[in-house]
Parts: sequence; C-alpha cells; structure tokens
Amino acid sequence: DDQTKLKPQVYLDRYLVIGSVAAKSIAVYDLEAEKPLAILKDVPQSDLMSEVILTADAAHVIQLNSDGQFFIHEISGGRLALSGRVVDDEIIIYTPEGYYWASYEGAHFVQLRFPGLPGLYPFQQFASVLDRPDIISARLKLGAAAPPPPALVPPPTVDIDRRGIVVDPERIELNVNIRSGEPLAHLRFYADGLRIDDETLEGLKASRQISLPRPANARWLSAQAADVNGLVSKPEAIRLSASANKTNVLRAVVVGISAYGNLKLRLNFARSDAERLGAALGANAGHYYARSEVTSLLDGAATKDAVLSALKRAVVEASATDTLVFSFAGHGVQGPDRRYYLTPVDFDLHRIVDTGLAWTDVASVLQASKARVIVILDSCHAGLTGAQELGTNDDAVAALLSGAHAPMLVLAATKGRQLSYEGGRWGGGVFTSALIKAIQSERSSYDLDRNGAIEASELYYALKSIVVGETAGMQTPWLVRQDLLGDFALF
Repeated sequence: DDQTKLKPQVYLDRYLVIGSVAAKSIAVYDLEAEKPLAILKDVPQSDLMSEVILTADAAHVIQLNSDGQFFIHEISGGRLALSGRVVDDEIIIYTPEGYYWASYEGAHFVQLRFPGLPGLYPFQQFASVLDRPDIISARLKLGAAAPPPPALVPPPTVDIDRRGIVVDPERIELNVNIRSGEPLAHLRFYADGLRIDDETLEGLKASRQISLPRPANARWLSAQAADVNGLVSKPEAIRLSASANKTNVLRAVVVGISAYGNLKLRLNFARSDAERLGAALGANAGHYYARSEVTSLLDGAATKDAVLSALKRAVVEASATDTLVFSFAGHGVQGPDRRYYLTPVDFDLHRIVDTGLAWTDVASVLQASKARVIVILDSCHAGLTGAQELGTNDDAVAALLSGAHAPMLVLAATKGRQLSYEGGRWGGGVFTSALIKAIQSERSSYDLDRNGAIEASELYYALKSIVVGETAGMQTPWLVRQDLLGDFALF
C-alpha cells in the first residue's frame, strides 16, 4: 500500500510536489498560477522513491530513494541534471557522464563497470579525471549543456605472482605483472601504509622482478600502479609475518579537558576519556609495538603552548618505523577567520584567534613527522550556546589534510554535525569506549585474522559496529586516510 500512495508536499506556500510510485512520475503544480509546471515521467528506480523535495529556488526537484540514492531533476526542461548516493553519511553526486563531487570517502561507494572486464571500479580510482566540482555546479544552471564525455580507459592492474614470493629476515623477492590501457608511469610499494619504493614504468605492460629490504615490523606489503593520467590500480597486498624483534614505538600525546575556566565550556567526560585512552595506548606494547610512550595533558596542564611543545617533541623523537598518535577530547570551534580551533584550557571564548589552537598549526607540526600519524578527534562533545559556530570534525579534517601531505590517518568520533554521545553507561564517550574495547579490553574479538595486530580495517569495523549499535545509528565514527595505502597494522 505504501508504494501506491502519493507523496505530496507543498513548498514555499505555492508549489505542490507529488511523487507517485505507481505512475513512476513526479508532478510539480503551481497553486498560485493554477497550472502544472512539469510532469516528470519514468523517473529512475521509482519503486524505491521515498520523498520528493523542491529546491529553494524552485528550479529543481530532488527525488530521494529508500536505498540512499537521489536524483535531481530540472523542472523547466524535465532533464535529469544529477544523480547521487548517500552511504554511511558520505555523499557523492555525479553527472550522467560520470563526473563527480564527493565527501572524503564518498567516491568509494559508487562504481563503474567496463564492458568485457571483470569487477567494479570505484569512482575514487578515476579522481584525476572525474573529480570535477566545477562541472557539477554548472549542471545545476538551467538549460546547461552536457559536458563532453570523459576520456576514460580502465585503470592499471597489478598482479603479484603468489608462487614466486620469497620472504626472509632481510629481503622480500617477488614477481609483478602490470597492465594498463594508457602508458604506465610508476609502481609503488607500501609497508603498513607507508611508501617504501617507487619504480618507474613505461609502455602498456610490464613485468618486474622486485627485491625490497624487509620492512622492520610491517605486517602488510601493498603494491599500486599508476598511468600517465594519474589513474591508479586497486592495491594488491601480501601479508607478512610478525618480526621476531620488534623495534617500533607507539608515541602518543593525549589531551583531555573538562575543567575549563569558563563554565560554559566545562565538560563531563573529556578528561576521563583521555585518561582511559592514554592507559589503553600505554598498555599496547607487545602486540604490534615494542613499547609505548604516552604523554598525557589533562585539564590545567593542557595549555596551548604545552600541547604544541609536546607534539613537536614527539615528532622529533619518532622514527620512520614508529607511529605518532595525537588525541584530543574537548571542544572544537570555528573562529571569525573561518579557521578551525581546538580549545586548550587557557582558551578565551572572546579571543578565539589569539587563544585557540588552530588546526592548521597542529597540521604543520604533524606534517614534519617521519612516522605515520594517527589523529583521534572527539572534539564535539557539546554546543557552545551563544558562542561562535561550533566546529565540526569535517572542519578539523579539512584543516589537517590541507597543505603539505604527510602519511596520516584521522579517526573521528562523528561525521558532520552528529553529536558525540557520552554517559555513565559507557564510562564516558561511546567512541572512546569503543576504541578501548578494540585495542585493549576486547581486543581478541576484533583481531579477526588472529595475527596479533589490529589493522585499520579491523579497527574501523570495531568502531562502527560498536558505536552505531550503541547509539541506534545516531552516531557514526569516521576514518579518513591520506597517503596511506592498503590495509595496515595500527595497534
């Protein structure tokens, strides 16, 4: 019965918009002029249509489907302007030709298929050609002409001969075959996410006998090829056994502030979350790391200068085989200069730029690190009533990943403007509780491959399943990576 019902809505006190599943159509009627403006027939996947929405300028109608897909129809011309999809709070919007604009992870959730070739290829593999926000914006102009179709060929493929792999304590020997529809440019190898080798390639195919120094402590070796247009292959990975003699160090700077001087800023669980996480990180030695060194800055100790000094010291001390963790539990705000700021304990709400810790400053310190960097964000515990706009994790990630690149993984408690839930049932924040379960208290349940390490994929699975389950889908953790390839051990 629900599928045969009309879905009527009145917008701007003037326009009646009706979606009909049974008729596979959408109608827009001008109540003031008493005439139909458009009847859009045979709308895509009409059996899944759940809602129709008029845009604020009354130029387009948006068809929302129950599976997360959406379609933007131009009213005057009746054409399908754009399509899109929302998955796990990630969004991608694309033209019929395949040009797209997406959030950080959105381009991984829509795939292309090439006739005659097996498998699906996510849009992300074609970012150098298809990531075109300018074309997306242009498509929303009334009567806009279709853009020229992109010159797309299948991306390269990498095949590692599994029978020819030789791994000893000193070196890794393997044979690799690469193919591409366009001339090849390079073949790169990554150990636990970090690039360790770059081979120059030419032509449409290549076969290489590769000899690499055995990466100390690494559990995964991944290979990826790229062509001259920047299209990349899917990562091809092999598992490495644990090193008998671990040398890598987990170096963490953990900040938690509950007792702000300004009563408006005070939090209930930020300090305790930082204490619990610091203890879990400190106990992580013996699994993937040889030892852990944790610097905790709590409440009064977490001044702006102290946080920056601790980060700079950790960056200097961390070697290329180490992992540097920076965790912050407190507030994040957006300043009058539109930059994103952390709120240290000496933060003044009326002097955000002077007393806040800009994420761009944090990023400039972390980007000097030789080690992998993991940033853990739980900085949206509560709104600041009457204050500047509350910063979001999206703002923080954008600030961290702008400018110079450094191998970095960002774990955020929430996506977008979701709330970070906390309470006595979790002993603090649900995100921190989930993180501690994954890397310490329930570690064996989330070490799915039983190799003794928690990989990035295993950690995200744990965080998402716990947090989404505990909050009935109201909070979704977020993982964003930069210059870290494939799966890799984290804890």
